[in-house]
Amino acid sequence: MLTALALTLCLNGIDASHFAGALSDEPLAELGDVPVANLTPEQMKVEMIRLEPYRTKFIGPTVMSGVGAVLIIVGAVFGVAGVLAAIVPRLATTMMSTALTAVQVAGYVFIGLGGVALITGGILLAVGLTRLFPALERRREAMERREEIQKRLDAMDPQKNPLPEAPKGAKPGDVLWLGPESSMLVATF
Repeated sequence: MLTALALTLCLNGIDASHFAGALSDEPLAELGDVPVANLTPEQMKVEMIRLEPYRTKFIGPTVMSGVGAVLIIVGAVFGVAGVLAAIVPRLATTMMSTALTAVQVAGYVFIGLGGVALITGGILLAVGLTRLFPALERRREAMERREEIQKRLDAMDPQKNPLPEAPKGAKPGDVLWLGPESSMLVATF
């Protein structure tokens, strides 16, 4: 009953549009299908911004799983307390008394609350875990792509990877070989 009251109060100002896309498993799309080596710096920055929400997409399922687990524990405690308060005193008497004491009534209320908490907790835990593992997998994929993009952006940044300085005596237009590798070709203009 308290759960129904709390849900009524909480859901009073909530519209269905607030949950748009909440249960959809949207795959990494658009630029995510293009290899990082083929992206321009501008496209890489757009891709980094697009991947940013995937870093926190697992918070909701984690909270839902945690709340479900807590409700299961609370429900079990309430159920045991209710059984102890309602049934044990009745068994201790001669079983002739049909009148319920206040402790027994409270025990039955605790059993009911415990049952509601157990059911609600079980549902929340099951849904939370069902949503958590795919969210963590998407987060891992997005973080790997972000790291790959960041490495590529760092490699393209002239301040982080400056070109070697031309040796003394080099004139503009000279082509200098700075090592045995042809990839280290530097031209000064």
